[in-house]
Amino acid sequence: MKPSVIVYFVYLNFFVFCTCQNPTKKEDIQSQKVLTAYDSITNYFSNRQKKEFKSIYKKLFVISENGCSGCNKRFFELTKHFINDSTCCFLITAQGMYLDITKLGKSKHVYFDQSILETDYSFFHHSKFISINHQNVDTTLVLDARYLEDQLQFIRTFDSTKIR
Repeated sequence: MKPSVIVYFVYLNFFVFCTCQNPTKKEDIQSQKVLTAYDSITNYFSNRQKKEFKSIYKKLFVISENGCSGCNKRFFELTKHFINDSTCCFLITAQGMYLDITKLGKSKHVYFDQSILETDYSFFHHSKFISINHQNVDTTLVLDARYLEDQLQFIRTFDSTKIR
């Protein structure tokens, strides 16, 4: 091998050795816990809404005005059919420019956060349907214009009582 190649490998090994920090203590490993999607939901409600995300919720509808306005409008119209279902929770991140969100404000399980786009809670930046099973996220459907009809049909026929 050429001396320059050997120097390169020595430098590379030194660089990797010095910059990589592997946790060796048990406390360090535990502090690097990865948040699950359900943890993100409960943390959001605890920190931003100052409310506990109730364990009775089986469905979470996030209603946003980001993305396809036609898709969001159709999704919003569908979600209104679930407004009296106590197992459903609604997070309205829309400003109300394209959607009439005033009709949803009287329900106990409807929460508003129009400034969420200014936060790191990117999980809630787009309209989506989330099904929850035993404090775990079972299904997440982010609206997609290519599959909107199938997604809306899935939500219409979704039966959370069949989740074990």
